Amino acid sequence: MNAAPWCSAALLLGCLGALGCVESARPRSILLVTLDTTRADRLGCYGRAAAGTPVLDALAARGARFERAYTTAPITLPAHASILSGSPPPHHGLRDNGLAALDEGVETLAEVARRAGRRTAACVSGFPLSHLFGLAQGFEFYGDDFGGAHGAREGVIQERRADATVREAGDWLARLAPDESFFLWVHLFDAHDPYQPPAEFAQRFAADPYQGEIAYTDQQLGVLLAQLDALGRTADTVVLVTADHGEALGEHGEATHALLLYEATVHVPLLLAGPDVPARVVPTPVSHVDLAATLVELAGIDDGGAFSRHGGRSLAPLARGDAAGFAARPLYLETYFPRLHYGWSELVGLARDEWKYVAAPGARGADGRARAELFSPASDPLERSARADAQPAQELADVLHALRAELEASAAPLTRHVATADEMDALAALGYGGMDVLAELPSASADSPSAQDPRLVVEAVPLLSAIRAQAGAGQFEAAERALARLEALAPGGIVLHEARGDFHLARGRAGSRTDLERAADEFAAATALKPGRRGLWLRRSEALQQLGRLAEALECIDHALELAPPTPQFLEAREALKKRVETGR
Repeated sequence: MNAAPWCSAALLLGCLGALGCVESARPRSILLVTLDTTRADRLGCYGRAAAGTPVLDALAARGARFERAYTTAPITLPAHASILSGSPPPHHGLRDNGLAALDEGVETLAEVARRAGRRTAACVSGFPLSHLFGLAQGFEFYGDDFGGAHGAREGVIQERRADATVREAGDWLARLAPDESFFLWVHLFDAHDPYQPPAEFAQRFAADPYQGEIAYTDQQLGVLLAQLDALGRTADTVVLVTADHGEALGEHGEATHALLLYEATVHVPLLLAGPDVPARVVPTPVSHVDLAATLVELAGIDDGGAFSRHGGRSLAPLARGDAAGFAARPLYLETYFPRLHYGWSELVGLARDEWKYVAAPGARGADGRARAELFSPASDPLERSARADAQPAQELADVLHALRAELEASAAPLTRHVATADEMDALAALGYGGMDVLAELPSASADSPSAQDPRLVVEAVPLLSAIRAQAGAGQFEAAERALARLEALAPGGIVLHEARGDFHLARGRAGSRTDLERAADEFAAATALKPGRRGLWLRRSEALQQLGRLAEALECIDHALELAPPTPQFLEAREALKKRVETGR
């Protein structure tokens, strides 16, 4: 046998191994990175000029970039539950932040990876993903310490900067033994409202702080990937980067996200790189429910079919150019936020082929059909021109109806989360209403009753905020004008009663008994419509106390106590009111 060719081959393999071009003998690892509130069209690799995203762009250049990836819901907790479980909200049951926790019976990517011998860790950056809400199952380490949070609005935002999260993730990686493989999930919250990038990026993107936040997270992703490379793990690690949802930035009347299902908030970036992932642009529509199945296949992990039972499919074939079997596949979308927070209809929809169809089941026209919109995002990315193609719309309506029924038939048990006062305050600081939403969660099969289409009344949200702020500041003429605009919009009873109640309560604080009586009546009407709103009971109690109707005020306090755990200050105030009732003073 001639030894020279063998020696040459061995030498070549040794050199390639030293360069990281040949996989080690370790089982493959997984790095999942989720960028909160990041629009796909704000990355350079998706066409944004001067985006400040060289790390993401380089990742896209060496792997697969999916042009039409969709979240299942434009809300942090439900979207991440879909990513980690391979199932949409009708199955996993999370429809909003904070209301419920993922049931222990829902299989997660971390659980499957851990059973396959991978070390598992998560490092998250925002309170909606706290371990309290069930996503920690399967992780041996779950980093959710938000100490050092920076303040904004009223209260303190419970989040941490990307550098702190990346540092924690890097420290965990560095502690692994060389022969240990892993599943690491890193979540970066920075692009979430309010947009406050670090000074360097605030200066570079002075006219666009949202873009500054995205550029900063890109930089920090580069730090994480550089550490992965320094540890010699790049060659055998599957890297997937996506966003939980996008950000409307004023499009279609929505300031941030959660209310509507337009492309700005449901079209997300999706980049996949690593072994067996060639450089490719994939035009086929895909969903967050596909990600868990994709990652386990590429990492060589057997999930026992857990991530393909509820609509998920591995995207590995697509990444390699094989689109067979992916045509005409409906991808489910939803938001229950308008129903839970404003009493409007939920929105449900699907993306399939070139189409996106979205309906408001509770908002029905004269023909009895749910009000719906049909768009072709590829030709109309800003969704300015709803299509009137009757045949595609009716066909997609039928597909959506059947898809919902199929998903709801396998719904996981609902694990309601009872929030503490601190948790409610944390969600309030993030703009999620401090848990002051309807107490009843949506059932698996019931659509909302006759209600407004949130797409038609979305302007009510900033108007409601303006009325509260202006009246609270004593700017009653401005608040009254805003209230008149809100009434003309006709956003539904709960919103109108709340707005009028806030307006008259503010004037009542200035000494008008007539306004206090009106406020008490408006809040009584509001609580009759939606008895699960804690804040409505508290404001009704305030008006009644100022009117001297103390027993009624105490009853309202007790209703509020039934809806949420009290703070010591809350109990102290109740005890003082109780004494006033008993003494008649």
